[in-house]
Parts: sequence; C-alpha cells; structure tokens
Amino acid sequence: MQQATVRWEWIGEGWNLFTQRWAAWVVQMLVFVLIILIPVIPNYVILLAGSVAASSMENPEAPSVLMFLLMLIVVPLIMALSAFLLAGAYKSAMKQLRGDPFGVGDLFSGADCFLRVLGVVFLVGILGAIGAMLCIIPAFIVQGLCFFAIPLVVERRMGPVAALQASIEATKKDWLMFTAFALVVGLIASAGSILCYVGLLASYPLLFLITSVAYRDVFGVAGASNPQTYSPPPPPDFGANPPPPSSWQ
Repeated sequence: MQQATVRWEWIGEGWNLFTQRWAAWVVQMLVFVLIILIPVIPNYVILLAGSVAASSMENPEAPSVLMFLLMLIVVPLIMALSAFLLAGAYKSAMKQLRGDPFGVGDLFSGADCFLRVLGVVFLVGILGAIGAMLCIIPAFIVQGLCFFAIPLVVERRMGPVAALQASIEATKKDWLMFTAFALVVGLIASAGSILCYVGLLASYPLLFLITSVAYRDVFGVAGASNPQTYSPPPPPDFGANPPPPSSWQ
C-alpha cells in the first residue's frame, strides 16, 4: 500500500468546501449536537440531584452507586450515538466531494457501517487511553496513525481492525507530521467552543471535510469532484546524476 505524506493544503480545501455549503453543515451539526444532548442533559440532572442528596444523607454511598450505574448506561449510549452520527457526517463529506447534494437526512445514513465505526471508536479510545498513561504523547501519535480509520470504514466498508491497519500503513512513514496534522485539525474543529460552544456548528464540520479531502488524495474517492492522485515525493538522489544529453533524444 502506498504511504502518504501530509499536505497542509488539505486544511484550506476543507475550508473552501465548508464555505460552499456552510448552511447545510451548520444545520446538520445543530441536529448532531441536539441528538447527543438527549442522554447528556438528563444524566447531568440526575448526577446533580444525586450529589445534593448525597451531601444531605448520613450514608452517601447509595446515591454514588446509583450514579455509577447510570454512567454505565449513559456513556455507552453517547458513544453509540456519536459513532452513528459520525458515519453519517463522513458520508455527507464524501457526497460533497463527489459533487452530490446532501442534507440533514444524510446524517442518519450511516446504519450500514455504524457498528464498524463504533468498533473503530472503541479501539482508538483504548489505544489512546494506553498512550495517555505513557506520558500522554503516545495518545497523540495514535490519533495521527489512525487518522484515516473511520473514512476507510465508511467509504471502503472495511472492518475496524483492517481499517486501523490500513490507516497505520499509510501514515507510518510520515507519522510525526500526521500526529501534528491530526492535532491541528482537532484544534480547528474544537475552536468554536471558545464562542460558548455555539461556534462548534461552524468549526466541527471542518473535521469531516479536511479528513475527507486528505483521504481522497491518499486513498482515492471514486467520482470525487476535482480528484487528485497522490504521488510520493521523488527519491533523495533524484536529479543528482542526470543522463548525458545524447540520451535525451
């Protein structure tokens, strides 16, 4: 499999794609956030009520156990909802690359690859947690190496392990720059949180668009508008020993 190098122009192209269909993306992200909040808000209310009850009870352990059991239900639910919506968001980005229209309904189009995306999220979460325990820096390296895992599942219908292997194979040569690139893209996507989180409606779509543009150049997207074929850089000795002029005829 061909190995890739980072192209920082992917960020600019992702931004251009967003400006072309910004209204559709903002509406889609609004629905994304509202769906995630469905289990989050009741969870916070119950946790707050449990904390208040625990402070006024002689035996605060009972509310604590209840809150722990609640987290065992809510956290997997949020993870499952996120995986389902991530699949739909990446499908929307791929449709825009192909020049096809997309809308809010496409956010719910990831049912066919939902479980595999959930598997990737789970495995990357485990690897990232292990990396975080090893002085944190390896957690960022995991994000860089696994940068293309979800698009590979969505676009090529790969299983979680195969998608992780393919992503690592493509990025390992330039792993340091992919680590930096994944970190920068993550910061760009979360930049909207500065504006009371409302700005995420505009910044978070860049995660899907920039990643999809990079995926197109590295792995290819059939039917993509303005497709580019990734070509590796020339070897270090390229042009060092040119052939004699007589051989140019």
